[in-house]
Amino acid sequence: MTRFADLTKRWLASKTLTLLLGLCYLYFQVWKPLHHLHSNDFKHIYLGMQAIWNGQDPYSAPSLLSVAQRYGLGNEALNPYVYLPFTGIVLGFLKFASFPVAAQLWFVLNHIFLFSSLVVWTRCLQATVARRCHAWTVFNFLLAAAVFSHPLTRTLTAGQLNLVLLLCYAASFYFLGPRNQEMLAAGILGFGAMFKLSPALFCVFFLVLRRWKALTAMVATITALFVVSLVIAGWKTHIAFLPVLTQMGYGRSTWQEYGATFWKDPWNQSINSLLTHLLVEANRVTLSWVDCSQETANSLTLAMSLLLLVAYVGAAWRSGRNLERGDAQTSARGHERLFHATVLLSLLLPSLMWDHYLIMLIIPATWLAFDAWNKRNFTTLTLALTAYLITILPVRFDADIFRSGVGVLAMSLKLFPALLLYWLTIAPLLFGKSACECGHN
Repeated sequence: MTRFADLTKRWLASKTLTLLLGLCYLYFQVWKPLHHLHSNDFKHIYLGMQAIWNGQDPYSAPSLLSVAQRYGLGNEALNPYVYLPFTGIVLGFLKFASFPVAAQLWFVLNHIFLFSSLVVWTRCLQATVARRCHAWTVFNFLLAAAVFSHPLTRTLTAGQLNLVLLLCYAASFYFLGPRNQEMLAAGILGFGAMFKLSPALFCVFFLVLRRWKALTAMVATITALFVVSLVIAGWKTHIAFLPVLTQMGYGRSTWQEYGATFWKDPWNQSINSLLTHLLVEANRVTLSWVDCSQETANSLTLAMSLLLLVAYVGAAWRSGRNLERGDAQTSARGHERLFHATVLLSLLLPSLMWDHYLIMLIIPATWLAFDAWNKRNFTTLTLALTAYLITILPVRFDADIFRSGVGVLAMSLKLFPALLLYWLTIAPLLFGKSACECGHN
C-alpha cells in the first residue's frame, strides 16, 4: 500500500505540474502572441503561395507587389518570398482563406505541430537517454522548455515555418533510432528539404555514415516531390528561384536592390553576421572593431564553416570506426550525436540564422541534458542547460548598447550557445576516452 500511495502521489504531482505548465503555456504562448499576431513573415509566405497557385512569379518584387494588391496587402511592408515553390504548393490548402483567416489558421496549426513534436520527442528521449524517467517527467521538462521560449513566441507571432521542421526532425529521429525505419525517416527529411532547404544537409549525414539505403530514399523523395512541384508550378517558377538561392550567400541579400540587408541584420545570429559587424568598415549597423572589407568577413565565414564541417566529418569517421569494431551500442549513440550535430550545422552554416530559428535547439539541447544526467556529467548538463536558457531569452538586438565596443559581440549573443551545443555534441566523438561515453547505460 505504501508503494501504491507513493506512485499515486507521484502521478498526481506530475499531472499537477503539467496542468500548471499548460496554464503558463496558454498565457505566454497563446494569449500573449494572439494579442501581438502581426504575421509579418507569414505575409510573404501567403502571397508567395497565392502567386504560385495562380501561375505568377513569387520571387520578383513587382510580381509579389501585384499579388499583394489583389489580396488587400498592397500598403503593407513586404519581405521577399525566399522558399522553394514546393513550400507554397504544400500551403495551398490555405489559398481559399483571406489573409487574416489564413494567419489565424496557421497560428493554430503551429501549436499542433509543436505539441506533436513534444510528444514524439518525449518518446525519443525515453527510448534513448531518458530510460529511467517517467514519460510525464520528460514531457513536463520539454513543455517547460517551450513555455518560456522567446524563439517560439517569435515563430508564432511572425507565422514562421520553424515548427514544421521541428516536427520533421523529431519524427525522423524517432524512425531512425527507436523504430529502426530509416527509409521512412529519410522520406520525412526529404520532405523537410523540399519544404525549407536546410534539412537537405541530412544527405551529408547519410553519406558520411554510408547509410546508402537511407540516402537513396531521401534523394528519391526529393526527386519525386520536385517532379510534383514542376508539374504544379512549372519550369519558369523554379528557374526564377535560382537567383534567389544565389542571393542568400555570405555578404549579400535578396532584394538588396531595394535596400534589404538581411545578412547583417541585428536579429540575424549567423557567423557571417557577427564577422560583418566586427570587421566590415561602415557596415551601418555597428562600429566595427577593425576596418576590413565584406570580402574579408565572407572569407573568414567560409573558413569557419569549413572548420565546422571538418569536425563533423571527423566525428562521423570516429563513429564509423566504432561500428567497424563491432561496438554497435557506442556506434548507435554516436549516430544520434551526429543527428543533432546535423541539425545544429543546418543552423550555423547558412548566412541567415534568425533568432526564431533557435526553437530547433530544443531537440539537441534536451538530448544532451538527459544524456549528461544519465552519466552524472554535471559539467555538460550545466553547459547544455545554460546554453539553451540563453537562446530562449528575449533580447532587443538593435539596442544602442550592442552597436559598439564589446556590445558588438553581444549583438550575436545567441550564436555562441549554438556553437557550444555543437561542440558538446561532437566533442565526445572526436576525443579519445570521452568518445566511449556515447554508449548505452
